[in-house]
Amino acid sequence: MERSIAYRLDIGRSHYLLGYFLLVYLMMTLTLVILFADVILLMAFIVISMAISLILQLQKYGWLNRGHAIKMLICNEGIWTVNYFDGSSLAELELKSSYVSPLITLIHLKIKGKWRKITVVILSDAVDSELFRQLRVMLRDPKTFQK
Repeated sequence: MERSIAYRLDIGRSHYLLGYFLLVYLMMTLTLVILFADVILLMAFIVISMAISLILQLQKYGWLNRGHAIKMLICNEGIWTVNYFDGSSLAELELKSSYVSPLITLIHLKIKGKWRKITVVILSDAVDSELFRQLRVMLRDPKTFQK
């Protein structure tokens, strides 16, 4: 009988992601303000909407309020668990697909018996480099971590 090694990855804040969000939201806001500069009310609505959207994204990825940001990712015998900073967790998740690159890894997990999917975004600067390398190897070839 084959058995996978348990894998645990603590996820922190990513400075790359913070810089990306700030740059993209600044560019979007400036573009929209320039396009609608003659309509003051619409311009104010756009700026407020973009600010709220940025705040929600920063909260989701743990920069403003770490509450529901992902704290830890655990894989034990092909069953994945996601733990959040607020103490909640999602267990018995199965890997549906993943995208692996040297800077970013996206993991698409599905809750067993439900339609809901969860995407975990992991950037290289938010985790330990050796554990990030092991995760990338495991996602490319899951048999690597089986005994």
